Amino acid sequence: MEQLYLVLLTSRESNILQDLDTLKLLTIVVPEVVKNTISEETVLDSAFDLVFAFDEVITFGYREAVTLSQIKTYTEMDSHEERLAQMIEQSKMNEAKEVAKKKQLELARQRALLAKEERLRSRMMPSVGDGSPTGFGSDAVVGPYGDDRSPPAAAPSDRFQGHAEAFRGR
Repeated sequence: MEQLYLVLLTSRESNILQDLDTLKLLTIVVPEVVKNTISEETVLDSAFDLVFAFDEVITFGYREAVTLSQIKTYTEMDSHEERLAQMIEQSKMNEAKEVAKKKQLELARQRALLAKEERLRSRMMPSVGDGSPTGFGSDAVVGPYGDDRSPPAAAPSDRFQGHAEAFRGR
């Protein structure tokens, strides 16, 4: 603490003896809160804890009648409340993760079911242009038994004979 300064600002009307007692208490609080060698870095690392401890000593500009042990108790209670809040937050996060995991599994089941239904539909009734060998424009013809055996194809001239006559009649 010899390397750093602790400044306490007061008004002209304040009692200098009480101000000195407050300053002494604050100089005792700093090493208790920092707990390591006191340097600028350690004070900066413990800044919030120091502010909480100073707040217990001085409230609304007036010194509170507290001892060092009471300050430790009050700041530990704040830490306990903070830990309790963190535990509640963590439980909410875990619950949200479980809900998300359940939803993910449900969506995966739905996707698998839809894919299975789609495969069944494609086996039962091939769609046009789906890339299957039985689709439109393919050379393979599926017979009545679901295999590639097909009746012999008619000659191209025989297949379009009726259509050509229909156009000539017009």
